[in-house]
Amino acid sequence: MRTVATISLGAIAGALCRYYSGLAMNHLLGIEVPYSTLVINVTGCFAMGFLATLSLGQVISLHP
Repeated sequence: MRTVATISLGAIAGALCRYYSGLAMNHLLGIEVPYSTLVINVTGCFAMGFLATLSLGQVISLHP
């Protein structure tokens, strides 16, 4: 249940960020290219990678 709640909260945050940044970027840059989707997706990939590294770093330890 904890996993479902975490994924749901992340999805809500991502959708709201995409919506509000889309409104701002469309106003500034126009609607030809969906810049807001690009920015949010790239930012989300880095954030998920960072969080996965933090969580897996505690589980997997590499010793030579």
